[in-house]
Amino acid sequence: MRRSHGLHTTLIARSKTDGSIGNARLAGMEKDLHMKGHDYNTSLTIFFISYALAEPFTNLLLKRITPRVFFTSVVLLWGINRVQGRFETCS
Repeated sequence: MRRSHGLHTTLIARSKTDGSIGNARLAGMEKDLHMKGHDYNTSLTIFFISYALAEPFTNLLLKRITPRVFFTSVVLLWGINRVQGRFETCS
């Protein structure tokens, strides 16, 4: 029973991600990013492979530390990364 619940949650999360990417494409993401040919498919392949490789490690981390600490750390690191990227772009 527990395994089917986890599978169900994974499928829901994946359908949400797939829908968002599809909606971004329909909203003109390819044109905005000047994508040509197979660029969109290549970027999706890179995204999903890296997502699939990182997921087991994040699940192991979630078992060792509380979700509160894990997600707070992820958000803080992402924010620091984005701020650094902004300063590098401006200079």
